[in-house]
Amino acid sequence: MKKLIEIPSEREQNIKRYFPILVLWIIMICFIIYQGFQKIGSKAIFLSTEFNERIIDIYKERSYLYLELTNTPGKIKILDSYNYDYEEAGPGMGMMLEINDRVIKNECSDTLYVIKGNEIYHFLIGDRNYNHKSKPKKFIEKYNKTRRIMTSNNDCL
Repeated sequence: MKKLIEIPSEREQNIKRYFPILVLWIIMICFIIYQGFQKIGSKAIFLSTEFNERIIDIYKERSYLYLELTNTPGKIKILDSYNYDYEEAGPGMGMMLEINDRVIKNECSDTLYVIKGNEIYHFLIGDRNYNHKSKPKKFIEKYNKTRRIMTSNNDCL
């Protein structure tokens, strides 16, 4: 005689119970792998770096921007920068950049120009206090002396 109600085995109950957790772990592992692939082949920006190109792809992680440009192989790794004159769009360069924007960096310069349509914006690479009105001038000067592009990435001396 057949049972009218089948009771699932203990193994089947465990599989049903832990399935959502397993799916969550798989999603997290895939996300970590994706993040790693986004940074592969990225190059740090130096003072001697020069480009005048359009942005193909942008990846943002923590305080870094990884920009893929039209004629530059790999991605360029740039520390996010702020210019408090542009607060209406968010002072951060990472908040402002979009695909197809033109970025310009001249050789031996720490300034990055962003051209969006007819507007030109400028940022000092690695400077998070540029044009900040409420911070003391001594603090800003001390902070600027520690910017990586001016210290460890300075190859224009």
